[in-house]
Amino acid sequence: MADGEHDVDEHVQVALAIVVGIHEMVEDPADQIVVVTDVVRRWHMLDDAGRERYAEPANPSHTPLMRFAWEFTEAIDRAAVADLPESCGSEAAESAALRYWRSHVQQLRAATERGRVAASLHRGRTTVAALSP
Repeated sequence: MADGEHDVDEHVQVALAIVVGIHEMVEDPADQIVVVTDVVRRWHMLDDAGRERYAEPANPSHTPLMRFAWEFTEAIDRAAVADLPESCGSEAAESAALRYWRSHVQQLRAATERGRVAASLHRGRTTVAALSP
């Protein structure tokens, strides 16, 4: 299998694992894609040392990207309940996690939209500049 095919296969496996992990909190498939895209984007932003942190030669059945994705989604789950008193019940924790995930997805969607607008403006300026004498 070529390297590009391996990368695609790995990304698909990671996407499925993320969706399985978040499907109760993020039900909309479009929102799930936003989360998966964010996780993969963050992975690609890591330098070699950052990626190496997720390598585990003793357990090669899970890739470093898979470990990173699990850690990332678990960190969001922990952040969701971080401010709750320990005495709160599981229902309150689930409700807090749901609100937190919804907020996270809204932030990701807003950032994506800002990026689209900026790219559109840049393309417009480039087009105008190309038309200018």
